[in-house]
Amino acid sequence: MIPFHAFHLPMPQYQPPVEPLIWIVNPSSLDIDEKILGVLKILRGLRMTVMDLMLHSISHKASMLPWREAFFRSRALIQFLNVLDADEQVSEQLRVISRPIAIKI
Repeated sequence: MIPFHAFHLPMPQYQPPVEPLIWIVNPSSLDIDEKILGVLKILRGLRMTVMDLMLHSISHKASMLPWREAFFRSRALIQFLNVLDADEQVSEQLRVISRPIAIKI
């Protein structure tokens, strides 16, 4: 006779969601800082960075093409580079990184 416990599989442990992926409040009642902080908390709960989100959303994956096209159609890239250029420490890194690209052009 086969013992009962041989057929008994352990119950999988319940894993609560990392962060609720919904707004608990009406987002129109939040200012921009509260909205951004909410998104950053969700990203942190998903163990993602802002750069992970950005790089994935402008990738060539079919599901991301509308986001990619919207990003490059808007002034977002120019605004992003202007913000980086305004920071002295980052500005120098940006110059070093972009110098080989500028030479090719």
